[in-house]
Amino acid sequence: MKTGETCMVDGGLGYYIRLSGNLKDLCVNTESPFEEIREFFHWGHRGKDGKQPLEYVPLFSLTTEHIEAIIETQTQIPDYIKDVFLQELEYRKERND
Repeated sequence: MKTGETCMVDGGLGYYIRLSGNLKDLCVNTESPFEEIREFFHWGHRGKDGKQPLEYVPLFSLTTEHIEAIIETQTQIPDYIKDVFLQELEYRKERND
């Protein structure tokens, strides 16, 4: 996409996604291959002390300890997000990451 071009994304958490403009579809959902989910799913965090600038990182780059802490402390996250973290832990366990 070039500066000055217009684009649109619609759908969100619903059952569809609609893109308009010069966009590459990087959308993933629960039926996507898990290798894609771990690459495109990003988690926002502000560091261990919570005082760092907000940074979004892909799931695969979070440490196992960080994922376990998210599951334990972030009780407000929806179950489908929690499931992504649990799948990542299982994925690592199976592959010894």
